[in-house]
Amino acid sequence: MAASCQSPTGCEGCINKQGVCLRGTLDSACGSFGAACVACGSGALCQQGVCAPELPDAGQNDAGQNDAGQDDAGLGVDAGPADGGMADGGGDGDGGSTPSFQLMPSTTTATLRDVAVVSPTEAYVVGLRGTVLRWDGSQWSAAGSPTSLDLYALTLAEGGGWAVGEGGTLLSLASGTWSGYSPPLTAAPLTGIAAASSRSAMAAGKEGDQHYTFVWDGAQWTKLATGTPHPYTQMPDIFMVADGTAFAAKDSSIMRWTGTDWESLTTPTTTSLQAVWAASANEAFAVGSSGVVMRWRSTAGLVMDQLSPYPFLHGVWGSGSSDVWAVGSGGTILHWNGDDWTQVDSPTTKDLYGVSGSGPDDVWIVGAGGTILHGP
Repeated sequence: MAASCQSPTGCEGCINKQGVCLRGTLDSACGSFGAACVACGSGALCQQGVCAPELPDAGQNDAGQNDAGQDDAGLGVDAGPADGGMADGGGDGDGGSTPSFQLMPSTTTATLRDVAVVSPTEAYVVGLRGTVLRWDGSQWSAAGSPTSLDLYALTLAEGGGWAVGEGGTLLSLASGTWSGYSPPLTAAPLTGIAAASSRSAMAAGKEGDQHYTFVWDGAQWTKLATGTPHPYTQMPDIFMVADGTAFAAKDSSIMRWTGTDWESLTTPTTTSLQAVWAASANEAFAVGSSGVVMRWRSTAGLVMDQLSPYPFLHGVWGSGSSDVWAVGSGGTILHWNGDDWTQVDSPTTKDLYGVSGSGPDDVWIVGAGGTILHGP
């Protein structure tokens, strides 16, 4: 069924500055640049702008469920390209070797939404249908998921971690085992999760028109209503730095947590931001639809750009303020070297959703159809 592209709400927030409907932010919305959004039916996924049959997973996890084995992008910032676009070529822009990513064997065909890395020998991935995978330094394998509901985000800290998803799903990781958190915090989807330590974490959700931030103090989760209720706002991602400062992507703004509510640091665009990452309490990056990338610094404010060919960017992560990766639709991989963004050759055309790593030479990217990339 075609979704109306007459307004931001009809396209679930996915329109460009000219009001043209873009790819949907939600899995139920699908479409390519300039085309109408459509809703993919049961058993189908939005892949590269079209609805395609979703293949069954290759195996089962330890609990007998489908093995799903187991969503800052800176701008042509201060010294960016003169035309506001990406630098030519696939290099890293600093005269060094060209980054290269390789497709890795995957045990699932489920769409993978997020990845978190502890070290070169330990990482986790989450995705649709309750998919949870673990990397042990040599291979990815099912990590024993306690749910079959879609998982959208995860975070790791001090030997533990959290994952969130559909229907208020909240999973906790302890001693290498994932388990469901009870009682549930909400029945509404949880879309973002971040932790600074085992005693400090935050999750984001929405019930009806009201946004909620859930704060973990090491013993319990506290539910706080935040922001002005509005039916069309989104807060799809949260990131915390080591000192506990939290940033969020919300609609068109980078937000910062004040301790009781979120304050907006930026309001320069009407495009939908999808992911946020911070190098420190004083510098944050965010990415979103229409190729929008943002870089906020406490000393210089915001720099923003729209990178051609206008990919829909879903994920961002960096090892430092001069080494940031952004990923998105059609296999898009972008790299920020502190001066400009370059597009890196990608071994896939699948949509990419999550990126994380343990350092500049150990970066993982995940996406549609069980896609897992490693580099650079």
